[in-house]
Amino acid sequence: MASTVALVRCPDYAATEGALAETLALLGGLGAFVPRGATVLVKPNLLAAAPPDKAVCTHPAVLRAVVRALREAGARVLVGDSPSLGTTGRVAEAAGIAQVCAAEGATLVPFQRKVSVAYPQGLVCKSFPLADVLAQVDLVVNLPKLKTHTLTRYTGAVKNLFGCVVGAEKPRFHLRFQDPADFAGMLVDLCGLVRPALTVLDGVMAMEGNGPRNGRPRPLGVLLAGADAAAVDAVASSLIGLGPEAVLTTALARRRQAGGVEATAVHVLGERPEQLAARDFRLPRGGSTMAWGLPAGMGDWVRRQVNPSPWAVPERCTGCGDCMAVCPPHIVTLEGGKAHLGGSGCIYCYCCQEVCPEGAVELVEGRVLHLLHHGLLKGW
Repeated sequence: MASTVALVRCPDYAATEGALAETLALLGGLGAFVPRGATVLVKPNLLAAAPPDKAVCTHPAVLRAVVRALREAGARVLVGDSPSLGTTGRVAEAAGIAQVCAAEGATLVPFQRKVSVAYPQGLVCKSFPLADVLAQVDLVVNLPKLKTHTLTRYTGAVKNLFGCVVGAEKPRFHLRFQDPADFAGMLVDLCGLVRPALTVLDGVMAMEGNGPRNGRPRPLGVLLAGADAAAVDAVASSLIGLGPEAVLTTALARRRQAGGVEATAVHVLGERPEQLAARDFRLPRGGSTMAWGLPAGMGDWVRRQVNPSPWAVPERCTGCGDCMAVCPPHIVTLEGGKAHLGGSGCIYCYCCQEVCPEGAVELVEGRVLHLLHHGLLKGW
C-alpha cells in the first residue's frame, strides 16, 4: 500500500503556521494521528548549540506551530532530544527551542535516564538504550531538519530518531555498527521501534555541503509531513538530488517493505517534488554507501583508500576538545593546543566533523576517490 506524504511551500518561517495547517489538512487533519488528550513527545533535531539562522537545529517557528496545533487538539506536549554535545537545556536555549516551550506551555525534558527496550523484530539491532521518557508518552511526533550529513549523505526523519538513544550510548553504536549498511539498518530498526505517529520535516531553510553542523544554510522553502518517516525521507531527499538508493536508510526501508518507499509507492499530496527540487544542491564529501563485505583487514584497507578522512585545519582549530569528547574509538588527541585526528583506528563516522563548532575539521579524499575525481584512473 502506498504511503502518503504532504509537500507544501513555506517560503519563510513567518509562514510556518499557515503552511503546517495546509499540510495537516492534506493528510486528513491532526486528529488522524493524535487522539485528543494524548501525551505527546515532540522530538526536534537538537544537534548542538547554534542559533536558528545557522540551520543546525529544527527551527523554533516550526516547533511553535506544531506545539500550538497539538495543544489546540487537547494534547499534553513534551519536547526533548539528546544532543551530540552539550546538555538539552543549553542546546535548546541557543536554538530558541527552550523559549518556545516556555511560551507555549510545552515541557522541555532532557534525555538523561535510559531504559533498555527490546526490539525482537530488529534485523540489525534487537535492543536499544532509549530515553525513559519514551515509555511515559502515548506517541511521538518527529520534527527533523532537512540537512546533508557526511556519514549518511542526508539526515531527516529516520536519522533524527537516533537522538532517542541517550548521550554516551550513541558513540558506542558508531563503534558497534561501523559498516554504513549496518549503521543504516540499525537506524531503520530504531525507527520501527519508536514508530513516530507523525513526522513534520523542516525544509524551509535546509543545510547543504558538509552537514549536519558545518554545512551552509540553503533556502528550500518547504514543509513535508506524513506518518511514514522513510517515505517522508524519500520525497525530501529527492528535492536535493538524491534518489532512494543514494540514502541507505531509505533503500533499506524499501527493501524491507517498511512503508513502501518505492518511488511509485509514495503518494505525494500538494506540490509536485520535481517543481520544488534544488538543481544545484551541494552534497557532502563523505557519506560512503558501500558495504564491502570483505574480510576485516582488507575491508579496513579499502575504506582508507576510498573514504574521505577527517583532518583538523590548525588555523581554525581552537583546541576546544569537542572532537576528542565525541570520538567513538578515542583516537583524537590534542597536541600543542590543536586537534590531531584521522589516524590509525579511525572508523570514518565523522562525529568529529559533525560537532566541531569552528568548522575546523575537513574531509580529505581517499586515494582512489582523489584519482577518480581528477581523471587519473581513466582508461584503467
